[in-house]
Amino acid sequence: ARNIGEIQLALERWRADNPCYGVSGVGTCPTFTASGSYPTMPDATNSPYYSVAISNASPTGYTITATRRSGSAQASDRCGNLSATKLAKPTWSGDADCN
Repeated sequence: ARNIGEIQLALERWRADNPCYGVSGVGTCPTFTASGSYPTMPDATNSPYYSVAISNASPTGYTITATRRSGSAQASDRCGNLSATKLAKPTWSGDADCN
């Protein structure tokens, strides 16, 4: 969950200087000259249990999803995958007691 929160903050910092939560011309983002570096996702050495990705980036929002890595200790975790949207608390896809 910590990585998701850090990415949310990084995307908010990015959006403060750019017209979209995504990169220029991808998805529903307009073509623009970026200010600054786009937030990076944690690599396998920083997040050995989950792969993290940004999707649905638009001028008004995004989705961040942490998907359990196959073969990792988290692969069969009852909480499932973690996702967050703009300004929303991250939620788990599995057992309701996890949220």
